[in-house]
Amino acid sequence: MKPKSAAAVKPKSAAAAKPKAASPKASKSVKPKALEIVLESLDDNKAVDVVAIDIEGRSSIADWMVIASGTSARHVASMAGHIVEKLKTIGIKPRDEGLPQADWVAVDGGDVVVHLFRPEVRSFYDLEGMWRLPEPKPAKAKAKAEDAAPAKKPAAKKVAPAKKAAPAKKPAPAKKPAAAKKVAPAKKPAAPKKAAPAKKPAAKKAPPKKKA
Repeated sequence: MKPKSAAAVKPKSAAAAKPKAASPKASKSVKPKALEIVLESLDDNKAVDVVAIDIEGRSSIADWMVIASGTSARHVASMAGHIVEKLKTIGIKPRDEGLPQADWVAVDGGDVVVHLFRPEVRSFYDLEGMWRLPEPKPAKAKAKAEDAAPAKKPAAKKVAPAKKAAPAKKPAPAKKPAAAKKVAPAKKPAAPKKAAPAKKPAAKKAPPKKKA
């Protein structure tokens, strides 16, 4: 058999030969771009206390959370509308919630979620306090401090002196038997009372005889 020439081997379709273009959501370049656009938009609209928190790996909703305050409900609504228009320019279709009250407006930009508050509402919910991680202490500095610290000597336990045995108590003297109670002398019987003398019957006087 003759080997096939290089010209005879036809390449596969052009669609299969070309690598697939990554979707905007999966592209690594879109993530920082969306974040940059949000931060620039907030800076242009004079947002107050802007905080960006990396939540990648801690939430399935987004990779970044941006929190900012407006001076009034109208200011918050204006910032939200500006962010929505800016994200549309890079192919993201954001969704917003919280209008028209605009006390708290959330803008979902795919990999970036933006929360815009009035100041008193922001302090009440404290989202940044919930999502911020505590700053870890450097492990090397901690290890060096432990090495530099002198080893503490074990404190010698003081042996408590043996307690002296309490002296034996003297037996209490036996109580003397109580003296026999004196018997009271028998009372003499009372003398019989004398009988009162019988009264003599009074003599009745005969009425005088009437003269004839």
